[in-house]
Amino acid sequence: MRGFIAIIAALMIIAALPVAGSAAVATKPSLRAASTSPLTLRGAGFKAVERVRVTARVDGARLVRIVRATRTGTFTVVFTGVSPRDPCTMDGFAAGAAGSRAVLKLPERMCPMPLDAPGQ
Repeated sequence: MRGFIAIIAALMIIAALPVAGSAAVATKPSLRAASTSPLTLRGAGFKAVERVRVTARVDGARLVRIVRATRTGTFTVVFTGVSPRDPCTMDGFAAGAAGSRAVLKLPERMCPMPLDAPGQ
């Protein structure tokens, strides 16, 4: 009888492992441009309520905002009155106090590849 109970207990533990493993998977922090007029950056995958320093370089100006991520690890920063002349030349970075880091990724449609670029 003890052997039977031990087998059942072992099977229950094994069955629970994939569920617990998938719940522990964290997403990688990301930063994207939600809008360019006004410049709006959105972050995701940061630690819950993490303090985040968001830096953007637009048309030669360096802009910095400090925000706090939500309980789900997201945030939105609006740089009021800032609209880049050429979005392809702007860049950004987000650094969280708990160690989360992300670099601004622009959608490919915003910055087409030049015709003379390698790989064409």
